Amino acid sequence: MNSKLDDLGPRSNNITRRTFSTEGDLEKEIEEKLKKTIESEKILIFIKGTPEDPQCKYSAKMIEILNNYKLNDYAYINVFSHELLRKCVKNVSNWPTFPQLYIKGKLIGGCDVVDELHSSGELEKLF
Repeated sequence: MNSKLDDLGPRSNNITRRTFSTEGDLEKEIEEKLKKTIESEKILIFIKGTPEDPQCKYSAKMIEILNNYKLNDYAYINVFSHELLRKCVKNVSNWPTFPQLYIKGKLIGGCDVVDELHSSGELEKLF
C-alpha cells in the first residue's frame, strides 16, 4: 500500500537538507556578525530583555551592577529577539548562560563572575 506520506518522502528530505544547509549558513553569518560586534563595542552585554525591561533576575542584576559605574556607552543585545541568536551567541562565547558581559572584545563572564569582580573592585579596572 502506498500512502501519500510515502510519496512526499524524497521531496521532504530534499527540503530538509536545504533547510539545514541554509540554517547552517545563516548560523555562520550570524556568528561572524556577532564576532565583529563584540570586537567593535567597548562594552557589550547579551541579556534577556532590555536594560529598561530585563526579563530575568540575572540580567537585571547585571544592569544594576553596570549602572553603578554610570556607563552611558555600553551596547546590549536582547537574546530573546530570536532563538537562533541565543544559540549562536553560546557558540561564539562557549558560555552556556545569559547574561554575558564583554569588555574590549573579551568575555568577562556571566552575572556571578561580574558580581564577584564588582564586589572586589576589579570590575572598574577593566573599563
